Amino acid sequence: MLVKTDTGILVAEGALLNKSELYKKYGVDTVEALLLRMYELRGETFAAELRGPFTCALYFEQKDLWLIYTNPTGENPVFYSLHEGVFFAGSHVNYLIDACRRQGIGLTFDTRAAYE
Repeated sequence: MLVKTDTGILVAEGALLNKSELYKKYGVDTVEALLLRMYELRGETFAAELRGPFTCALYFEQKDLWLIYTNPTGENPVFYSLHEGVFFAGSHVNYLIDACRRQGIGLTFDTRAAYE
């Protein structure tokens, strides 16, 4: 899911196993509304309540701030690259490398980085 909001961008993928419970708790009925409401009320700790294999990124234009989350068990890893002020992120390293290459950035996967 990719959603442009008044304040920035929300990107999320995966499954929220407790979304019905959270919809009721926060008075919303969509995942995007849920994530934004939870961030609004809980700040950077909002993802602690989420259950299931997920990744989520929030970008706030005015602050030039990225917040990237994944589930606590690490089932959905997050890969990222920052090159000359351009930020790339994704949950599949091959998609990230392809996106960087399309922009003319010669990005390669450093296997040592995965373990350090």
